[in-house]
Amino acid sequence: MRCVCAPVKTSKLQEVASLNPRDLGYSGRKRVTLACAFAMQTPILVLDEPTAGLDATEQAQLARAIQFANGQGKTVLVISHDMDFIAENFERAILLKDGRVILDAPMEDFFAQTQLLESAAITPPQMVRLSLALNFSKPALTVTQFLDTPQKTEAI
Repeated sequence: MRCVCAPVKTSKLQEVASLNPRDLGYSGRKRVTLACAFAMQTPILVLDEPTAGLDATEQAQLARAIQFANGQGKTVLVISHDMDFIAENFERAILLKDGRVILDAPMEDFFAQTQLLESAAITPPQMVRLSLALNFSKPALTVTQFLDTPQKTEAI
């Protein structure tokens, strides 16, 4: 029971721990499934579209759980189309197209490859698109990075 308590607590599932998962809504069932994956104590976690159906609060809980797993030395592999979540929570991304790796790079380098991403139908996060449109020297992955990036402005 001890190894299950941390994922339940991290997922904020204490209040529904005694319920049958079928009695929960979609996001509740999703959080139970994620907590089970984390409770298995495997060295590698593979999460397929983990943010689907989760609201912003639940996504923040997921991000904390992933950080916790990384802190324990676990590898977390996420398959996702949610580029905002990926940019904000991971250091590296791998892009597959037709079952082949076409890009494997740190986040800033990954999102700087706009033509390659477009060819794979991947839309970069909002902050990346905005920072590139404003000709930042490197893409901002988060709002904080965007606001903290010093930029030279031209006199009008």
